[in-house]
Order: sequence, then C-alpha cells, then structure tokens
Amino acid sequence: YNSNVWNPSHKYLIDKIERVQRQFTKRIPSLSNLSYLERLRILRLESLEARRLHFDLIHYFKIFNNLTSTNQSDYFTFHHPSSITRKTEPFLIKPLNKPNYLLTSFFYRSIDCWNYLPVSVKQSASLRVFKTKLLTVDLSHFLIGSAFLTSKFSIFSCFIVRALRQRYFMVYPMTSCDQHFLYSYIYICEYM
Repeated sequence: YNSNVWNPSHKYLIDKIERVQRQFTKRIPSLSNLSYLERLRILRLESLEARRLHFDLIHYFKIFNNLTSTNQSDYFTFHHPSSITRKTEPFLIKPLNKPNYLLTSFFYRSIDCWNYLPVSVKQSASLRVFKTKLLTVDLSHFLIGSAFLTSKFSIFSCFIVRALRQRYFMVYPMTSCDQHFLYSYIYICEYM
C-alpha cells in the first residue's frame, strides 16, 4: 500500500524491507532449503523492490493517460526530439539541480525507468494491457537492493554489473567478447 508515497531510496532500507518477505518465504517448510530467488520463482512472487517499481510505472501510466486527477504538466516535462534524430519518440526530462530528497520523490525517481520502457509498452491501449506488457520488460538494472545478489561481494558486484549493463546494453552494441566477459563476471559473483 502507498508505495507511491513512501518508497525507500537507500539500499539498507530496501534490504530491511525485503528481509520481511525473505524470512516469511523461508518459513514455508518445503521451500526452506531453497535460495530466495528460487522461492520467489516457485511462489510466483517478485521482490518487494520490483513490485514498488512496477507500481510507480503503473501510476505514471495512469497519470499520462488521464486516469487520475493528477495533472501531468504540473510534475512532468516531456522532450519532443526533432524528426531528424535517431530517437523520435518523446521522453521525460529529469530535472537538474534538485535536492536529493526531491529526486527520490515519486515524480522523479522512476523517470529513467519510464524512458527505458519500449514505446509499445508506454502506448498500451489500456491499463490491463500495460500491466501485462510491463511484466515482460527486464527492469532489474534499476533495482539497487541486494535481493538478487547472493555473493559476499554483493555491493561491489551490484555496482559493476549495473555499470556494465548501462554501458553496453544502452549505449554500445555488445560484441561476443563483451558478452562473454559480462556473463563470466556475473557467474563468478553469483557462485563465489
């Protein structure tokens, strides 16, 4: 409830909240010997952090499609690139020079994630269709909690993997050598 109003932005708070679901799923006798990710998969649950991110994006969709009383022009600014650029669809502008407490508020914290969504998802015909399509998009590189990292190097590996994903998946095309390096690094971090 009310994840749009209160959503922690510090890793230690995200992990503290996630620990509740982690401990609860561990109490299920038939699943107690499995890892947290395996328990979530079997129970068809997602991490609490991922759920909060989905709720933010769903509320963004409602605002942009006038399904709420919130006026989008009061809080969001769209940039409409010219037709001669590679990316011609409009995207949200994240304001600069804002204090951290404002950047972690609902209206700013998920802008990068919204811009990352494919146009086909953002332009869904209905809320139900949007929710269904949203589940097909991998948003894991927007999550900062350690729910998906099980190694003793979780903070370091989270930083490295996020940096590699941002560099290679969003900016540069991946070569086979780059893919091999990235997947080898992820494998080493997960199983050490």
